[in-house]
Amino acid sequence: SETGRTMQGSSQALGATSSIVQAKIFRIQIPLQKPYTVSYGTFNTANVILLRLETNTGIVGWGEADPLPPFTQETAASIMSVLKEVLPGVIVGNKNATCINGIHRMLDERISGNLMVRGAIDMALWDILGKTLGAPVCQLLGGAIRRSMPILWPFGVQTPAEDVAAIKEKLKQGFATFMLKLGKGDVNNTVARVQAINKTDFGQQVHLNVDANQGYTLAQANQLVSKLADLSSTLGENFNLSFVEQPVTHSCSVANWQSLQAKSPVPLSADESIQTLQDAKDFAVSGAAGVFSLKVSKCGGLTNSREIAKIAELFNIQLLCNSMLEGGVTQAASLQLACTLPNLVEGGHCFMSTLRMADDVTNFSSFCVDGQVSLPPAPGLGVEVDEGKVAKYCVEVDEGKVAKYCVE
Repeated sequence: SETGRTMQGSSQALGATSSIVQAKIFRIQIPLQKPYTVSYGTFNTANVILLRLETNTGIVGWGEADPLPPFTQETAASIMSVLKEVLPGVIVGNKNATCINGIHRMLDERISGNLMVRGAIDMALWDILGKTLGAPVCQLLGGAIRRSMPILWPFGVQTPAEDVAAIKEKLKQGFATFMLKLGKGDVNNTVARVQAINKTDFGQQVHLNVDANQGYTLAQANQLVSKLADLSSTLGENFNLSFVEQPVTHSCSVANWQSLQAKSPVPLSADESIQTLQDAKDFAVSGAAGVFSLKVSKCGGLTNSREIAKIAELFNIQLLCNSMLEGGVTQAASLQLACTLPNLVEGGHCFMSTLRMADDVTNFSSFCVDGQVSLPPAPGLGVEVDEGKVAKYCVEVDEGKVAKYCVE
């Protein structure tokens, strides 16, 4: 049968020796279409680390890291440095490129932390595995339960009137979920922005959330949830806010999160505070947040992100598939996982990253149409990487050369 032939071919593909014979690291910078302002600064470019792994059978897997200090502890320089350290000893020359768990165990023996480094390697390995088997990664993760998803659109720090005007414009383009990025400690403007949108006749077609990106002190966060509770009481069923994301710093205790969540009229979403499996366990057991913000690069790749998603599901916590300033490789990896998860928040998710850039080195944007993103049909992560564009946007590193490692 056709199924039998496919299974036989897959078994033969896995049974064959697949070694990683070459690795290349690229640091690229792509300008954004317009400046993007959040609580800790304004960004004009996306800074991306790309990892290209090639096997002895000619299969190429792509991974990506998306450092964004001070949001992330890892920087472009630190990621490049650690990749240069582990690629020759752990990755290049590895005789079993499709044994992702085995390679993770080898990484455990060489480095601790460095989740974005691990994430880039992990994505590239899943891409290789999918291409080896001729299957999209979502199929290897258990199968897609959806083939497309609505896209969330974020707005930087701006006025209530600018929010309303921007939402009206984006609704025409097919978007219906919006995230307001908040000014540092600016409680009153946050409440005014939510109130202005709630009082505009958008009806139930709009999903709204807000993200402070750690911009509030604990006292300010308490003030925010108190004022939102008052606004909820005033507006009643017309109050529209899905969640409040990361109001406090990542170092704020779980106990303080619990207290905030108890006072908040809507779920809190933990983003910067959820990076490791231990973080997820601590927040889940305590009930300190009703939403986990899942970012494949931040959380160490598809392997770790899926484990965090399982913890969330066990404790009836919803997931927002979120993004950094990401290129199409990370966006594709996130989409492959997102389409397998049952416990997503209602509304759109963050697959707009490449749409905000002046260009991208992949074709991910072609799968984003009228406010919806669709799974690519190709195997692996499903996206094509234009190596000409990679060269165009590559920042000179390693004495002007692309960092490259090969089996001699």
